[in-house]
Amino acid sequence: MSTSWKTVRVFISSTFRDMQAERDHLVRFVFPRLQEELLPRRILLVDVDLRWGVTSDQDALGVCREVIDECRPRFMGMLGGRYGWVPDGKDKSITADEVHYGVLDREPAKRGEAFFYFREESATAQMVEEEAGEYREPVGSENAGKLAALKESIIAAGLPVFVYPAEWDATQNRLTGLEAFGNQVHDDLLQSLKDDTELASRFTSEATASPDEFAEEADQMDAFIEERTDRFVLGSREPLMKAMLDFAAADGAPNVFVVTGAPGSGKSAFLAKFTRDVAARHPSSFILHPSYFHRRQHRLHRSPPHAAPSLPRTGAICSRGQ
Repeated sequence: MSTSWKTVRVFISSTFRDMQAERDHLVRFVFPRLQEELLPRRILLVDVDLRWGVTSDQDALGVCREVIDECRPRFMGMLGGRYGWVPDGKDKSITADEVHYGVLDREPAKRGEAFFYFREESATAQMVEEEAGEYREPVGSENAGKLAALKESIIAAGLPVFVYPAEWDATQNRLTGLEAFGNQVHDDLLQSLKDDTELASRFTSEATASPDEFAEEADQMDAFIEERTDRFVLGSREPLMKAMLDFAAADGAPNVFVVTGAPGSGKSAFLAKFTRDVAARHPSSFILHPSYFHRRQHRLHRSPPHAAPSLPRTGAICSRGQ
């Protein structure tokens, strides 16, 4: 398929402690399902969750606002029973600031594709707290009033709001029954992509014709590379990249180059970047065949038929980790 990959980001805004189950449901079920469906359309969906992305009180607001801008026009807001953390000297919680900056404080025509999901109050009331305020604001508190006002502002602005049910599982100490929530998120995001004028052509019958087995594997690898190279910074690894590119351009022996590294050290992102660069420099002589990526690729004898004549003459650059 000649269509280039399009990366689409969606910013996820919510409080942390009381919305863990919803965030996990999105990551485990909803986003993988969407990514699988978008694969033939060469759309890479990136969910941006700053649960672990803010490192200090001072940079919290700035980081959140910067990332919201990068994710426009898509914004997801989830609200349960907590207003959230309010930084010193501020009158809004981080979550409320995200909602205002990302959506409410903008002109209606510039709010983009914003979706909000409110947990049913009866579901929040079922949640058993180990400490007061863990899952809901104390009745009559200032933050309880601010949370109610935030929800009312979202509704008054005419923004799409889905109120979803959930059940508290006392044996697991977590919310369950989030299927309706997940299905609504799936449908909202998918429809927003179909309605996007820049993406509409990717949803035609011609664009989504079923690929053959090897084309499907190639698409999955392209998506993997797109995801790993997004925001990749070469930095101190530039000398290694140059050495690998020089190796790929050279003739003769040795013709095997092995990259090793500890788990989490960035091998996949680094090799994805290398793949992009070397393919651009040598498009007619570069063959990518990762044995680890696709569920069928553990059978090393399987190679695309069109690649077979070239394989004896190629070198190999491998990645190995613990």
